[in-house]
Amino acid sequence: MKNAHRSVFTFLLVVPLLSITAQSTEPPDATSRASADAVIVGTVDDSRSIQQRKVNSDFYYVRLKVKVESVEKGHDAIRGASLLDLRCWREISASGAEGDQVIPADGTRFRAWLVRQKQGEFEPVRPDGIEILDDGAQRIYPLFARRSVNFWQIAGGAFGLLVLFFVAFLRIRAKEEAPRSWGANDEDSEKSPVDENRGE
Repeated sequence: MKNAHRSVFTFLLVVPLLSITAQSTEPPDATSRASADAVIVGTVDDSRSIQQRKVNSDFYYVRLKVKVESVEKGHDAIRGASLLDLRCWREISASGAEGDQVIPADGTRFRAWLVRQKQGEFEPVRPDGIEILDDGAQRIYPLFARRSVNFWQIAGGAFGLLVLFFVAFLRIRAKEEAPRSWGANDEDSEKSPVDENRGE
């Protein structure tokens, strides 16, 4: 009887744990990829990249010109286009990276789960809406190096502000000391000789 109770207790304990384990091992991209407007296979034909250096991170904005090979989902979103404008980005900081986990290099064949934007361009679902095919190459970005500000940078900035303040002060002072132009309306201005003769 005791063995039966132990078996029931073990079953009630193990089943919830198995359920939790199954939920935790589910691919994190399942929901995001399902929400994509289109799924395509294509190749990077050309690209442009911009880097923005911030105090606590490096931001990379990448614009890809993609040659469409096939459309696996979302023919209405692609609308028969043979070339797509794909916008990607990644921000790297000391705590890690955000944005697109994978950004294909030029000439790389890949599969992408895309979301169509208002202006007609596309963005991959994030963070992992791009899958590299045929062992292609992806873009590699350096780790973030924390930037420090030294004494001379601070002193140079303070000196520049001081110079600007001094120039502004001189301009205001010059305007205050400038002589008034002839003919200005002034209650204390002297009357002309003609006005004095008329008064007599």
